[in-house]
Amino acid sequence: MTTHKDDERVNGSRLRELREAKGFTPEYLARLCSLSLHQVHELENGGSQRFYSSQIKINAARKAAQVLSVDVSELLFEPLAAAQELLAQVPARQLQTEPAKLSHAEPPSASWAAYLIVLTVLLGAGMWWFQEPRAFSLPSYKTGSQQDSPAGAEMQTALSFEAQSVGVSVPQALAKEPEVQACNFEEEMLVLETKAPNKPANKVSLMMHRKGELCIQDGTGKVWREDLNPWLGRNFKGTAPWRITSPVLFYGDVYFQGEKIQIPSQKVRSITLNAKLSSP
Repeated sequence: MTTHKDDERVNGSRLRELREAKGFTPEYLARLCSLSLHQVHELENGGSQRFYSSQIKINAARKAAQVLSVDVSELLFEPLAAAQELLAQVPARQLQTEPAKLSHAEPPSASWAAYLIVLTVLLGAGMWWFQEPRAFSLPSYKTGSQQDSPAGAEMQTALSFEAQSVGVSVPQALAKEPEVQACNFEEEMLVLETKAPNKPANKVSLMMHRKGELCIQDGTGKVWREDLNPWLGRNFKGTAPWRITSPVLFYGDVYFQGEKIQIPSQKVRSITLNAKLSSP
């Protein structure tokens, strides 16, 4: 039986066939799997520059299989011993297909009928949209400097049309996005460094084994606050030193400067990663 290197184990052509059969674009699949567009291209065409390690790439393929409702074996060639061990660590419930979904699988003819129904509904909605009259300006939302300016009137017209096209009001369209709140770090933080770094310190990669909130801050003060799903890799780019806090930090893999950072205890929830010069 033929085996493959870890970086070549993803069946990219099969992934592309399944994605196109679902009618998904690479951008839409990337959004469903919480991946970048470049990572989806590497899954389909080969390569691992956008993945911190081959294990993270394999887990990304497994996430794509879940989104596309297929078994993980559809997207992975025969693994080596290391990859087999990795898949053995994944909880069995994540690799099983729900019996209810199998028992209610629709034949191909039913799927085509469903597509035709959806297409008919979309065409009807489009005809209604273009026939329905709409107002393209709301003077009450103009500022004092814009009321007497033709350019200000045009801007308000564009905002009004865009807001109605996405189903929100003009005040919501004009509202600024809320700023991400700063991380709540513990007073005493564990300071860690790599032993023999071989990569720059401008990136931190994580793969959580349990679901939980994660807050990370780089040396410039930029903050990322997310709820990461288990077994899904995530990369953060910025400036060292890095400060990371999470109640499930111990149950995750943290990669920095080409090394896996060891979290010594379950009680550790906040760490600081200091940059270290690469060995000559």
